[in-house]
Amino acid sequence: MTDAPVPDVTGTAPGAADARRAMLGMRAKARHAAEKRFGWFSLAMVAVAALSCLVLLGSIMIQSRNALTEYRLDLTVQVTPEKADPAGTRDPATIRQEGDFYGLVQDELLRRFPGAEANGTMYDLFEMAAPVAAVPLARQIAADPSVIGKSLPYFSTHHDLVDRQKAARDAKEAARSRTARDAETWKGDIAKETSTLVTN
Repeated sequence: MTDAPVPDVTGTAPGAADARRAMLGMRAKARHAAEKRFGWFSLAMVAVAALSCLVLLGSIMIQSRNALTEYRLDLTVQVTPEKADPAGTRDPATIRQEGDFYGLVQDELLRRFPGAEANGTMYDLFEMAAPVAAVPLARQIAADPSVIGKSLPYFSTHHDLVDRQKAARDAKEAARSRTARDAETWKGDIAKETSTLVTN
C-alpha cells in the first residue's frame, strides 16, 4: 500500500505569481509614465521661464533705447559783441557776469532753422540745448575775448533729447487743451449778462 501525496500548503495558487508579476509591471509602467510627464512638465516650465526672461530683456532694451543713445548737436556760433560782451570792456570777469551765452546758441538755432519762430516751434527748438550747455562756450569766450566777433564751433551731447522734446510737446498740448476747455466753458452773451447784473 502506497501513501497518498500530501498537498504543499506553503505554495501559491496556480497563476498567482504571474498575476503578481503583471501587477508589478503595471506599477512600473505607471511610475515611468509619471516620471516622463514630470520631465516634460519641467522642460515646459524652463522654456516658459526662458521666454519670460527674453521678453523682459527685450522690454528693458526698448525702454532704455533713448537713454543708451547719444544725440550730438553741432553748431557754428556767431560770437556777437552785443550778446557776448554788452559792456564792451573785453574784461573776462565782466564777460562771465554779463554775457548772454545761451542767447548766442539760441540765435544760431534760429539762423539754422529760420521757420521755427513763424510756425510756433521756436521753444521746441530751444529745448535742443539747455542753458547749462552754454557754460563751456562762456568759459572759452571769457578766457579769450579776442574771439568776440568771430565764429566758434559749439556742440552739446544729450542722452534724453527725445524724452525732453516729447515732454515739452506734451506740456504744450496740455496747456492748449486747458485753454480750449476754458473757452468752451463760457458761451453766453457777456454783454447781456453784464447788463442784467447791473440792472438788478
